[in-house]
Amino acid sequence: MNQNLDTVLAWILILLAGIGYVTLVKPKPHGPRPNQVPDGELDPEVQRDFFDCVARGDREAVQRHLDANFPVNRAYPTGKKPILLAVERGDLAMVQLLSEAGAHLDEADHTGWTPLMWAVRRSRQAVAAWLIQQKVPLNETNDQGQTALHLAAGFCRGEILHLLIDAGADVGVVDEMGHQALMLAVEECDGDAVGALLAAGNDPKLEDGDGQTPLSVALAKLPGDSELVGLLQSNKGARVRPASNKTDSAQLPARARSLPFGALAMVFVAVAGLWFLFQSDRPADAAADVAEPAEVLIPAGFAHIPGGPFQMGCSPDDLLCNEDEKPLHEVAVDSFVLAQHEVTTGDYRAFLLSGHALAAGRTMAEDAEADQPVTMVNWYDAVAYCNWMSAQNGLDPVYAFNDDWTAIPAVGPNDCADDCALKYPLRVDRDANGYRLPTEAEWEKAARGTELGNIYPWGGDPPNKDNMPRCNFDSDAVMPVGSFVYYRGYGDTYDLAGNVAEWVEDFYAPEFYKRQKDANPLNDAFGNERVIRGGSFLSSENGVRVSARDLAYPSAGQETIGFRLARNWR
Repeated sequence: MNQNLDTVLAWILILLAGIGYVTLVKPKPHGPRPNQVPDGELDPEVQRDFFDCVARGDREAVQRHLDANFPVNRAYPTGKKPILLAVERGDLAMVQLLSEAGAHLDEADHTGWTPLMWAVRRSRQAVAAWLIQQKVPLNETNDQGQTALHLAAGFCRGEILHLLIDAGADVGVVDEMGHQALMLAVEECDGDAVGALLAAGNDPKLEDGDGQTPLSVALAKLPGDSELVGLLQSNKGARVRPASNKTDSAQLPARARSLPFGALAMVFVAVAGLWFLFQSDRPADAAADVAEPAEVLIPAGFAHIPGGPFQMGCSPDDLLCNEDEKPLHEVAVDSFVLAQHEVTTGDYRAFLLSGHALAAGRTMAEDAEADQPVTMVNWYDAVAYCNWMSAQNGLDPVYAFNDDWTAIPAVGPNDCADDCALKYPLRVDRDANGYRLPTEAEWEKAARGTELGNIYPWGGDPPNKDNMPRCNFDSDAVMPVGSFVYYRGYGDTYDLAGNVAEWVEDFYAPEFYKRQKDANPLNDAFGNERVIRGGSFLSSENGVRVSARDLAYPSAGQETIGFRLARNWR
């Protein structure tokens, strides 16, 4: 009896030792965990809540969903998964939680960007360090043929660039433009990054598709005796980096350190093993023949903008503010979805072909390409399109004229000016689930995000820093939507700065910020003009800032004004 008991105890100790080895020594895989519940039919409300909880950083709520076997790798129509949202927010604890639940750390989104690339893009150094430590692939390329190292150089993420080189990232990869990472570092970054890439083997005389080299680019923008030019000419890069930038476990948050939690980890693995064993006894076809959710959570081409507070108005770092952008104040908006691009000319032509009439004497721009944002549309044209899109998708319309949502009037500049609200009043159902224009506060939340230093959608850098335009401004013509893929707003939105200005829901009042409420503010009563946001291709640097406000009569259709769609999240 005692011998049998000893044998059993020995096997238990061997099992625990094996578990300890797997937990503490063997690198943690970043694939799906065994027997993970496959994607199947889910309550749309549950999916919404899970996505919102990840966006808010509510780990306890996310854990409850995971305990209920929520399929953590479920892709949304936009192609984004919860792990990418957590990475973009820089929430390392959430990234680790989702990873433990089986989230794929190496899968790219619909643009070819991996979680590591997004960590670089958003300057999430701790997340990037942890992903590198998990041995995610370093040399995956996005749709432009660029690796995470290219992005670190192009966005001047010097600390992460060093981490990638130390981890063995291939410095020789050439993107679709024929650029190694060095070319992007010369254009956007500093001598430290350039030196690191030179030391790692990048060639300062490698020609791209246009015959340019990193050295020729540096000579074109800098004096010949500058330190950077000298570094490239000598081709002697020096790896100089503070010791604190290493990716050892001491630099990561406590959750990333495995050894101090060995005992707990072994218990967790043992319990998980028993749970997996129990799950494996279920019939193999238990999750078979399930349908996809009937309701689309995030429409294709839209971005989810998480609700919550943000700072609206003139940033303290912004020296170009106008009086109507003051005071800086905190407001909160509910979660909503916003179109990633403005409505295009092709989109709007389909609407016109369905029977919508323009006001007498008004025409569309005849030479506009289908992928360019539609212009020459006034505020009434925009909301009529919103209602039409709602009808096309079986949703409840938001706007009605004389209680008829099909009768949004075709209004021209000769029909009204400062009296449009009196002549053509619309009833707005703000609880409807259809498409609408964003409010001014929603628009600014999408453009700025939660970072007060974001004077522009991409951050604090001016739109033409180092002669590298970040949006279409101070130019002669409109460009196709999405022409500046690197300079996105909050939640993967494009062109919120420049190209065409955008109608929003609100009336314009210069001092509205001094009296607006702090939750879901909307000026639906004061003023004659409507607000337009974002600036256009004709705007100056001042006009494309995230807090810049402009105005126009709702009956005015101009070559510089377009619009994009929004929709309530719930």
